[in-house]
Amino acid sequence: MKRPLKNWKTNCTKHPNMRINILDATKMYTHKLEDKLQLVNEIAKDVSDFKKIEIDIQTCQDIDLSEFEVYNVIYLFKLTNLTKEFDDCNFCKEISAIKKKTKYKLPQVNEINTNKNNDVLYIGKSSGLFSTRLRNHFSSNSLKTYSLQLPQLAKQKKLQHLKMEMFYSQIDFVKHGITDHDLKKELLEMLESSLHLQHKPLLGRSGH
Repeated sequence: MKRPLKNWKTNCTKHPNMRINILDATKMYTHKLEDKLQLVNEIAKDVSDFKKIEIDIQTCQDIDLSEFEVYNVIYLFKLTNLTKEFDDCNFCKEISAIKKKTKYKLPQVNEINTNKNNDVLYIGKSSGLFSTRLRNHFSSNSLKTYSLQLPQLAKQKKLQHLKMEMFYSQIDFVKHGITDHDLKKELLEMLESSLHLQHKPLLGRSGH
């Protein structure tokens, strides 16, 4: 049984002189957002060198991750052997079916981004050690972390042939005098969201 709120009137009038000005609050928020947008644009000008590796879904667990022991990375997975017989629409339907029966946490399926020709699989960021994040994608060793779970996909008959490329770039925050960890994460999210908007990946959420 719920207890009555005896002092609800007192609680409601606790700050009788409080004035809430949402216009001022919005202006302040907008100014801060404009500063961050200007900063992220300056950072984006320096992000031109995306390295690339080729990935076979059947052998991804054997990839040497030692060269990926870096921080603050933006990355993109691209499917390289989709066909007219098995296009992006078929791929998304297959992933949706797998999500219903697996214990592993697979990314959100973006069927709205299918167009019979979309080969951008996933866009992500890593503020922590990049090799750890890739291990999530390549090893399927955790039931708690959302990732591509490639070894699990490799067991599926319709997906076992998949090949892909991964493009990645480390963001040089030191060059821009940025040391605050929370600000780095926020700027990485903004960079990730911009790539989501442009490339519309088949899997994954924007700005998470």
